[in-house]
Amino acid sequence: MSTGEEGTGPVRIRRAFPWLATLVFVGALLGVFLMLNVLTSVPFASLTNDDDLSAFDFTSGIGRVDRGRFDFWSSALYTPEDFASGAAGEPDLPALNDGTSNESARQECRYGTYRLVLKLPAGHTYAFSSDSATYAQKVWVNGELVSEVGTVSDDSDGFVPRTLHYTVAFTATGDTTEIVIQRSNFCHVKGSIFESYLGPQGQVYHLAEANMLRATLPLGVLLAAGLLFLGVGLFSPDRKRFLWFALACLSLMVRDSFVNPKPVMVLFPQLDWYLGHRLEHVSFIAALLFLLLFYGEVFRGATNKVVQRIGLALYACDIALYVLFPSTVYSSLTQTVAYVAAVYLTVFCVTVMWGMVHRREELCHTEYLLVAIGLIAVAAPAAVDALLYRKTSDFNFNQVGMMAFVFLDMVALTLEMRRAQEELEVAGEREEQMLEENRELSHLYDMRANFMRDISHELRTPLTVMGSYAGLTKRQLQEGVVNERTEGNLDVIEHEAVRLGLMVEQIKDMDSAEGRRLTRVMGDVIPTLRQAAAFCEPVCARHDNRIVVDAPGTHLVASFVPDRVLQVLYNLIANANRHCHGKDIVLRGRANEGGVEVSVIDYGNGMSSQLAEHAFERGVSGDSGSGLGLALCRQIVEDGGGTITLSSRSGEGTTVTFTLPEIGEESEGDER
Repeated sequence: MSTGEEGTGPVRIRRAFPWLATLVFVGALLGVFLMLNVLTSVPFASLTNDDDLSAFDFTSGIGRVDRGRFDFWSSALYTPEDFASGAAGEPDLPALNDGTSNESARQECRYGTYRLVLKLPAGHTYAFSSDSATYAQKVWVNGELVSEVGTVSDDSDGFVPRTLHYTVAFTATGDTTEIVIQRSNFCHVKGSIFESYLGPQGQVYHLAEANMLRATLPLGVLLAAGLLFLGVGLFSPDRKRFLWFALACLSLMVRDSFVNPKPVMVLFPQLDWYLGHRLEHVSFIAALLFLLLFYGEVFRGATNKVVQRIGLALYACDIALYVLFPSTVYSSLTQTVAYVAAVYLTVFCVTVMWGMVHRREELCHTEYLLVAIGLIAVAAPAAVDALLYRKTSDFNFNQVGMMAFVFLDMVALTLEMRRAQEELEVAGEREEQMLEENRELSHLYDMRANFMRDISHELRTPLTVMGSYAGLTKRQLQEGVVNERTEGNLDVIEHEAVRLGLMVEQIKDMDSAEGRRLTRVMGDVIPTLRQAAAFCEPVCARHDNRIVVDAPGTHLVASFVPDRVLQVLYNLIANANRHCHGKDIVLRGRANEGGVEVSVIDYGNGMSSQLAEHAFERGVSGDSGSGLGLALCRQIVEDGGGTITLSSRSGEGTTVTFTLPEIGEESEGDER
């Protein structure tokens, strides 16, 4: 995995586009749709002329009877009794058998009567079904009223429209079967009866159930997708695209529930026709509007803003048309609206694809191409449905495209959420890395600050020794006494000056590895004790204190850094000297198991038990000192592998004991 350019910009995770996986997924998706279509399809024969009707065996198969096979009496409402008595007369729009159609004239009639007479074998039970009884309708079979939807009337005052899928069963009793349908329409510009299905009862009911199942399956998918991404959108930082997609799915669900066979009427059979018809059209336009907003969010850089604004204005005007105007007005413009929508969808798809070509980086992500395919999947069938409006009812192109759109975009949005999560994880790792680096820098800063405080504290020791021996030598010179002791004093001053120079070099080199390492030796500790006593003798003399070295005559062998041990002894002697007057300060060395134990003992003021518990903590002092001496001693001893302890009683003195381990061989170096 690689990320984008360094800087403050968003993290982008680049991957090669999985063409094979995408093709397999799209193919599998189409395969599932085809399989569902096959499983929910019931075979039937299309009967469009008299020869088809007379030759078809309705006892063994389903025939779809074209509405042009019905005789039609325009502007007249006849009952079976009227046809039996001869009062109806001849139809003014009879069924034609020469390939022509008078369907346009039938649709323009506000009300009328349809009649079909078939030769069906007696004794068999048949079923008669239609996708929808639109507007208002009554159906008689062999003189029996078998279906009534809405209120049929010859004027608009008594007319009550309804829409409902219906299936009725009957048993043929004579040589012929008569089907009479009354229909009235005062709510739409044009209208006619739907194609009817006739055949054995079991097969026709199965056909009706399959058609309803085919219509309701997408509703469940759309509802689930809408609610899922509505919830995701409400809790997602990048909520707009999820909310627009959810609202588009829910709008398509509402629209699809009003498409034949209109599953919504199963739940709300008394739903007002005008309300349902407006919802059908408004929900579809709203779905297109939400899709426009959704794709505008997904392809922010690839969408032409002018084209998008034109679409928003166009769809807003369409919604206003269906909300504000009567059904007889907007229904006359529905075909025009469909054509305009088809043209606009084509233009919008072309501009988006063109924008993506110029922004090739969008194609690096699987989700973007899936969304683009989903756009084509929903736009192309919608355009076909618009162009074929009222010209076909065999196949719902829009439903297939809609299902493809939903599944493709669901996968795309899921991938988008996963990619966003990965980017957040990468960003979190970067943030954690930065925090860790900041912690390390802060630790280094603290170490530098502590080192500076420690070294400044330690610089005082050689300066104090040098000042004391310089004063002693001055008095000897004033008294005219120059002897070996005077030369020894000068040697001490020289030694401390060299040590002071080494400390300065350590300050200069404290960032280098060499500056943090000193040489450890395996040697005798007793000379170091005596050297420390000699160095500190003039300082202790100011308080009339005497340094006593208490060590056995044999060697005390340990592994240690002489200068660091001297540094510890100087600090401990200086502390002891400040808290006692006219006393002995004892430097005791003893061999112990695994090394050497050194103690600095004074018989001075001592300290309280509470202060003794925190004596080695940095900044803790009992006499307004810096509080660094004992802390530095502990650090040096522990860095060398030893331990240090303190015991004290107020008024009786203090003993500080530290150990030097016996490692067994000389080490190359030791970190400070």
